[in-house]
Amino acid sequence: MPKTVKTVSELDQAIKTVYEARRDRIVNPEGKFDNAGRWYPSAAEDADDYTMTVRSPSRSWPYSYLTAARTRKHVKALAAINPERILAEAARITATRTSSEQTAA
Repeated sequence: MPKTVKTVSELDQAIKTVYEARRDRIVNPEGKFDNAGRWYPSAAEDADDYTMTVRSPSRSWPYSYLTAARTRKHVKALAAINPERILAEAARITATRTSSEQTAA
């Protein structure tokens, strides 16, 4: 049985953590680049069909999907579909930050 979210604030904090890490490029959305350098999301990353409302990447604008995948709106949409994924990603980010801070000290 999947883990359920204990509180709304726990999920909100996870959304904030994931969004800030993506915004600051500490972590990157799942996806790949084609031979022309355009970025496309993985199926899990496009679970909310956000690519339907964002311009397709081109040689002139290769990161249009990547830029949209870094937004708070997109992270919230992913959390609505699969909150466990966002909670797990936030836990990994927090663990990485904690171990980095301990190493630096």
